[in-house]
Amino acid sequence: MDKKIAVISTGGTISMKKAEDNMAVPEAGADELVKGFKSGETVKVDSFDAVKKPGAHLIFEDLVTLKEMTEEKLNEGYDGVVITHGTDTLEETAFFLDLTLNTDKPVIVTGAQKNLSDPQTDGPSNIEESVMVAADSRNRNMGVQVVFASQILSARDAIKSHSSAFNTFKSFGSMGTLGYISNKRVIWHRKPFRSEYIGLENSHKDFRVEIVECYICGDGLLLDACIDKEVDGIVLQSLGAGHVPEKMLPALERAVEKGIPVVVTKRPVEGSLFMDTYGFIGSESYLRKMGLIFAEDLPSSKARMELKVLLSHGKDVSYIREQFEKDYYI
Repeated sequence: MDKKIAVISTGGTISMKKAEDNMAVPEAGADELVKGFKSGETVKVDSFDAVKKPGAHLIFEDLVTLKEMTEEKLNEGYDGVVITHGTDTLEETAFFLDLTLNTDKPVIVTGAQKNLSDPQTDGPSNIEESVMVAADSRNRNMGVQVVFASQILSARDAIKSHSSAFNTFKSFGSMGTLGYISNKRVIWHRKPFRSEYIGLENSHKDFRVEIVECYICGDGLLLDACIDKEVDGIVLQSLGAGHVPEKMLPALERAVEKGIPVVVTKRPVEGSLFMDTYGFIGSESYLRKMGLIFAEDLPSSKARMELKVLLSHGKDVSYIREQFEKDYYI
């Protein structure tokens, strides 16, 4: 056998079967998920279970367990790891692993839109293609990847775009895919232009980071609640290219005064945050002068995950700002 791939199951639709009430629940473990997969002359697959939960039920402790289990398998000599996962939060877990795993070996995250009881289940084909990508000798120093419906996406770029379509995972913005699988061949387009690795320092603490959205008539109610609850960080999903309602500003100023890192994202999926285009109160230039941190094009859920990882380093707001902005604004 030339390649040895570990498949780690975490639950999700890909592991679900219909119960007596005809509702799908997690049931299959990793052994069952790969039992139909035939190890060929060049690839051997072993299966392992991390947790068995719907994607929506995962907690930070589960992510740390999955990270440590992935590292363990890679250190044992596996050439790559495939993780099966619920699609609800797959993009968050994939990005967390991209931020915290320091390896040149391929780590693939995949799942399914149809459960195992559905005759149209896409789980087996997604697993098979994920193993192919993990075993590809060209797949080195490419970061964590999402393989779904024959597409290969970087963990940073992948977002779930449709609640039920098979090809739900897309690259946000104009990033595009890393490659695709066609007729059992892996075809590459590009490599990620930078490493997302930061590292996790304090894995025993789940830092509290909340997302607050902006909208018409928005005020400081939710921001004040976050401050009063002494959250560790806030992700502010702004309007347009970095704009907020004027009534939110006093609460934002209060957060900055208390040393709470506030990371700005945006509602639009496409495009990036501006820096110095608009000058009205609450504009992007106003927020930068206030001391808010800009996350460029990251969706709020991924900015939240990056902020949680950065907080584990125990550094100040200036360090967090540098890590978020160094490739774009500094």
